[in-house]
Amino acid sequence: HLGWCTASLIGRNTSATAAHCLHSGGPTGSFFPNWRFCPSWNAGGVNPSTGCWGWSSGIVSSAWVTTAGGATDRDYACLVLKPTNSTTGNSAGSVAGWSGRAWNFPTRQSTFAWGYPSVAPFGGNNIYSCASTEWYELDRTAGDGLVSKYIGCDMTPGSSGGPWWFGIAHKIVPALEVADVDGSSITDPGQGSSAAPFINGVISHR
Repeated sequence: HLGWCTASLIGRNTSATAAHCLHSGGPTGSFFPNWRFCPSWNAGGVNPSTGCWGWSSGIVSSAWVTTAGGATDRDYACLVLKPTNSTTGNSAGSVAGWSGRAWNFPTRQSTFAWGYPSVAPFGGNNIYSCASTEWYELDRTAGDGLVSKYIGCDMTPGSSGGPWWFGIAHKIVPALEVADVDGSSITDPGQGSSAAPFINGVISHR
């Protein structure tokens, strides 16, 4: 499989990404080979201080494999990484850290989508972010019990698999969650927690 996707660490050796980044989808689809995870992609190249990690296994949602063409609402996956790499001799999570996880939060929620878009007008050299104080929902795979969430964003392929994060703290005032304008902490998942930011989904929909 030529090209790249975006992924984020959710454990010491586990990254979250989009299912279509690992598997072509549907009963006749197959897994792509030869993946590497390279945190802190550095202006279009591997960050020399961290290097890359090989992968041990990949898993996609069962509906992505059983539904013809892949179930759009189930376009998520995990890539389990090898425990060390030759650059650091350590796990990816020990070098880069990892995020917490959140689910079933209401639509009135500030969120950030991060990714490395690689199709024009983007070149895949830098990470980009889209921010929103809420999202809307569409049922793209009828009957599967899940809906897809949308925010306005112009990122292109390459950003697929990038995290949707809650709990991005303000750089100068750490107690403030960036883009949170509702004036309430009720919708904030563990604001100020050391586990923040919290991943709540991934960029998908090829």
